Amino acid sequence: MDENQLAAKVLEIETEGKSRHGDAWGKYVDAIARANSNNPQLGAAMKEVLGQPDPCAIIAAGGREALINLADQGDEAADRTYAKIREAERQEYRTLRGRR
Repeated sequence: MDENQLAAKVLEIETEGKSRHGDAWGKYVDAIARANSNNPQLGAAMKEVLGQPDPCAIIAAGGREALINLADQGDEAADRTYAKIREAERQEYRTLRGRR
């Protein structure tokens, strides 16, 4: 995959991720970057993820795990962020089920 194809794929996934996960998408991506700030293989791993059938789901799951891990390590901002995401999910579930 050349640089133009890679950039186009990243933009496509970013757009789909925002559409599927809303505000949480940016928080997931940020959490992955923060959790792997000292990992020199992150770029290669992300390129591999881009080639998977559903990269948005993989990134979202990885972002959730990163938030949980950061929170477990005492990162209060990650803990608050994850709590807000979970509360929004719970509210959406209640709404879909016809509850408040």
